Amino acid sequence: MFTGKRFRLSASTLGILSANGERIAVQILKDAVVEVTSEPRPDDQRMVDVVWEGKTLTMFAQDIQDRGEELKSKSATKSRRKNDFTVTG
Repeated sequence: MFTGKRFRLSASTLGILSANGERIAVQILKDAVVEVTSEPRPDDQRMVDVVWEGKTLTMFAQDIQDRGEELKSKSATKSRRKNDFTVTG
């Protein structure tokens, strides 16, 4: 479906970061680029893993579909933008 594809987000979108056994809600700001690294999870078909700013997060596949524009250029893992990462929790 989306695996291996890169998307620029047209609106701020929620992601979930797992760190030290905790889940942290993260706001990925408008115009950020994410790269999808997995198909929907076996335990929750609505969620996919993405790489953004070198971090692995989980996002709703529907959010990527609704708010993402597919890109065809270089890898999202090399993109470095300041102020795209906001912890909300």
